[in-house]
Amino acid sequence: MCLKIQRFEEFLNTKVHVIVMKKMVGYVLMILGVLIGFVQLFGNRLNIDFIQNLQTFPSIVIWIVAAALLVVGLFISMRKSAEQEAEEVPIYHGEEIVGYRRQ
Repeated sequence: MCLKIQRFEEFLNTKVHVIVMKKMVGYVLMILGVLIGFVQLFGNRLNIDFIQNLQTFPSIVIWIVAAALLVVGLFISMRKSAEQEAEEVPIYHGEEIVGYRRQ
């Protein structure tokens, strides 16, 4: 059990953790945008006060917010972060290393 906790703590201190968290924020924003779009489409069929209050806003505003959340979420989740730099691989000429290239 202690070994698993230690490995999890090591994961939290890596660059991979930062990348995963940024992608999760993007996914959450995309899901929120889709949910707002569905509420706009089918909100009049649901008898929930919060959803009925959202219907008081102009329809175009709600669609713009939903689309903006989708686009921002997609941008965040698909963007390669600066931490994801390419790994350098040696270039060999015979047995001698003559240079490096990014993979």
